Amino acid sequence: MEFNYARLQTIKKQASDFRKAKNYEQALPLYKQLWEEYREDCNEWEGWSYAFCLKHLKDYQKALEVCREVYPLNKEFENIKGVYAWCIYYTEIALKVINDEPKFFKAGKEF
Repeated sequence: MEFNYARLQTIKKQASDFRKAKNYEQALPLYKQLWEEYREDCNEWEGWSYAFCLKHLKDYQKALEVCREVYPLNKEFENIKGVYAWCIYYTEIALKVINDEPKFFKAGKEF
């Protein structure tokens, strides 16, 4: 596929507008497309936005996977830390009964 900068910017703007309007269902496929087709042209903001939409649509496992890809891009990026923490909570703590103390503390050590 030939790179189309105008198309990339259009998708980014549409996705951002939908996310800001809290229309996560509309934003999600656009962020997915950005992340999968234009990864090299995405930064931590697009990754955070993708994970943010996934989290709000309760796809915590996929959001956690995206957070694990975004976090190394900029470990000082505060926005991803919050989504990452919530995804760990929902996938490792809230949805499971954790009787394994080392697993509980491991979940918090990802930061």
